[in-house]
Amino acid sequence: MAGSPLEEIREVRTKLQTWLESVYKAPNAISGRPADLRELSEDLKRVDRALQEASPVLMASPAWKQEIESYKHTLQQLRAHLGHFEISLRICAQQMTQKQAQLSALKSWADLTRQIG
Repeated sequence: MAGSPLEEIREVRTKLQTWLESVYKAPNAISGRPADLRELSEDLKRVDRALQEASPVLMASPAWKQEIESYKHTLQQLRAHLGHFEISLRICAQQMTQKQAQLSALKSWADLTRQIG
C-alpha cells in the first residue's frame, strides 16, 4: 500500500482520472490496451482494501469524506465510459459477425463458380 488508506484512495482516484482523460482524447471509443482494464481492476481492489483498513476516526474526518465524494464522482465517470465501451464492443462484435457471414457467402459463391466453370 502506498500509505494511509486516504492516500491510497487519492492515488487511485488520480490515476483513474488520468486514464479517463486519455480515453476521452482517443479517437476510438475502444482504443486502449487490455492491460488497461486489468490495471483498473487492480486499482479498484486497492481501494477496496483501503476502505477495509480505514479506521473509524479516519472515516469520520472531513478529508476522508471529501475524498470519498471525489472518488464517487470519478467512479460515476468510469461507469459511464465503461457503458459506452461495452456498446462499442457489441457493435464491433456484430460487425465482425456480419463480415464473417459475407465472407462465408463469397467463399460458397466462389466454390460454386469453380464447380460450374
